[in-house]
Amino acid sequence: MFSPTKLLFTSTFLLLALGSALSNGRCVRRTLTSTVRKAGLAWPNWAEDHPETWAGYMGNSWYYTWSAWWTGGMEDLEFVPILWGWDMLGDFQGAFPFYTQFDVKYALFVNEPNNAGQSNMNAESGCNLWTQHFEQLRTVVPRIQLGSAAPDNSPSGKQWLLDFDATCPENKPDFIALHWYGTNHLDFQAYILDMYQTFQKPIWVTEYACSAQSGEAECTKEYIEGDFFTGTTTWMIGRPEVTRFSEFGAMPNLPASTIANALMDSEGGITDLGVLYANSENL
Repeated sequence: MFSPTKLLFTSTFLLLALGSALSNGRCVRRTLTSTVRKAGLAWPNWAEDHPETWAGYMGNSWYYTWSAWWTGGMEDLEFVPILWGWDMLGDFQGAFPFYTQFDVKYALFVNEPNNAGQSNMNAESGCNLWTQHFEQLRTVVPRIQLGSAAPDNSPSGKQWLLDFDATCPENKPDFIALHWYGTNHLDFQAYILDMYQTFQKPIWVTEYACSAQSGEAECTKEYIEGDFFTGTTTWMIGRPEVTRFSEFGAMPNLPASTIANALMDSEGGITDLGVLYANSENL
């Protein structure tokens, strides 16, 4: 549900800056001393959005940026890159030689390939992208684990993953990445368990939010911070099938359909829901 247009940089500038930072040891993420928590950040923001504040709140956590690149100020969080789609292949190829310095352990594959407004590709195209480019990470970064494409929760999303399995039988993801938008937390639970039963792989829910579909009542703040939070975030913490998740909301300007899910306010501060989320594994 997010396009990384905002995150496009001038490659020359990035590589010069990274070369300098790495030579001085400033960009190397610290080695985490305990198990990384499930709750992470889907972070499309820049340094002016106070990543260091979030890093302090989230503690021993992880984040991704819908891109191949990391964010300054979050060195204490584990960075997880993504090959967003064919349009972002150049960025990905430029970034992944640095992943050994960042001790990258996981990588995500394409963003909502079943959605015409996102990475938008069929399973055959996805297989080609995986085989020709994404799979190279296993050589560059030993022992890395690779995630599946992350479809939305429309029926075509599950079918896309089934088609990929059939089209690309020798290229198996290590875990299944999913997105989910809706209003009923029980539907959310049923969807996650069905996808686990179907693919028999650990689940990462890399986007989820309470978002009314056609004809549904809008999500209220009380519901999102109450039953929906308990039935999604708290529920996932206790489920062994789910190994990581990131709520859609750590940004100052959310789409109107998900604005009530904001973890961050327009000034970059943390909302009540953000505080709940950051402390979710301590509840």
